Amino acid sequence: MSSFIAPPTSPGKPGSYNNPEILAPTSPGKPGSYNNPEIRVPTTRWKGIGDITGLQDMLKKDTLLHRLYLIKVLFWRDFESHYIQNRLGLTWVVLNPLFIVLLYTFVFAVVLSIRNPQGAGTYSYAVFLLSGMIPYLAISEVMQTSSACLSEKKTLLIKSIFPADVLPVVAVLLSVVGEAVTLSMVLAVAVYEHHGDIKLLWLLIPLLVLLRVLFSLGLAWWISILAVFIPDLRQALGLVTSAWMFLTPILYPLETGPANFRGLQDYNPLYIIVAAYRSVILQGAWPDMRVLWWWVLIFVGLNVSGYWLFKKLLPRAKDFL
Repeated sequence: MSSFIAPPTSPGKPGSYNNPEILAPTSPGKPGSYNNPEIRVPTTRWKGIGDITGLQDMLKKDTLLHRLYLIKVLFWRDFESHYIQNRLGLTWVVLNPLFIVLLYTFVFAVVLSIRNPQGAGTYSYAVFLLSGMIPYLAISEVMQTSSACLSEKKTLLIKSIFPADVLPVVAVLLSVVGEAVTLSMVLAVAVYEHHGDIKLLWLLIPLLVLLRVLFSLGLAWWISILAVFIPDLRQALGLVTSAWMFLTPILYPLETGPANFRGLQDYNPLYIIVAAYRSVILQGAWPDMRVLWWWVLIFVGLNVSGYWLFKKLLPRAKDFL
């Protein structure tokens, strides 16, 4: 029977964290079939997952719980390959955004003397910049990783009946790791800038992250499936994300742009999210909830249409992988 997921093995420890066995479907009505996929769950404790002994009976069907389990497995595998296996490990999660913020802070705050409208000084601009870069970096990361999530797992998709819709979800969840780290950075700098003042509305930040995740997942459905049919899409996304950053008031205040430019930002979903982050982090104020509720509906529609397209084109996409 062919393996469903075959991570690196660990000699002498079958079923351990390094050797989970999830078997592929074979034929209907038999163990390992689509209606009854046989999943061998390790009886040891998995790193970051906890004690999952006894889940085997609950994971024998293609249910929501089964897919959540696969998302866990794939998330920790990708997390390990992205960070743990590197020599500096999770340090890269801090170094990448920190380098970008320091570079842009020097160029825009020191060289060009651009200031935060709500405060003065280099630290204030750093908080202003970082609070806008956080959602942008997370969204751009999802756009890049989702464009390759199907092609990188093509062996699983071609040779077995694998629920491919978990792959864009994993790409979105991975972006939350970096976002959590950069959020802790900006809040630490904000507390220092405001002499220890902690704003109560910072408790809304997890809801803002959920809003960003909802938008990112909607993009991931579209990008992941279209990238299979459009090979150049992945390279084009680099240009799109760069242009999107400069055309959105992230590096500079909205007030510095002309009136027509400011009006266009009302239709820019990235700016809507950036403005909500800055309203809560910088000012400790409520974002415009009437505007956000409309955009929540738009993001839900983006997810519904994207998921429908993903499922419709997936059978044909397997022929292109």
